[in-house]
Amino acid sequence: MTLTNYLFFFWVWATHPIHLSLTEVQHNTAAGTLEITHRIFIDDLEAAIEQQYHIKSYLASNKEIPGAEKYIRAYVEQKFILYVDGKPVKLQIIGTEYETDAVWVYVEANQVPQAKNFRVVNKILLDLYEDQTNIVSFKANSQKKSLRLGKDNESGDVAF
Repeated sequence: MTLTNYLFFFWVWATHPIHLSLTEVQHNTAAGTLEITHRIFIDDLEAAIEQQYHIKSYLASNKEIPGAEKYIRAYVEQKFILYVDGKPVKLQIIGTEYETDAVWVYVEANQVPQAKNFRVVNKILLDLYEDQTNIVSFKANSQKKSLRLGKDNESGDVAF
């Protein structure tokens, strides 16, 4: 995560209730993998889990339900889809971590030796908030590109 992204999230935290998620997709050419991180506000994710699964999760609190991570995983797996060079990518969530008001979701995709074209569908929180914005940043082939997705454009393409 870059300093710019941290500063941006700090600004957003100070002004929440702006509804925003941040996703970073990085191609690791040496390992032939994609490393993906999602950062989602905890209160927004709790609301989404409650709406989707009809359960109060109490994320990052002493009342967090047992197995809460399985709901986070299921939600993200359903709402975030990635294609590389026209082929769907099998994404594996490898963990989650809480940080102040946000949850980090760590995802990996193996056997991606090269990545020139990305198509992403990011519906995270779009069914919950009309003003939801999902920023997806890509790093591949020594270049960076970003997409701003929302209710009217839940998917987008970038080419390197």
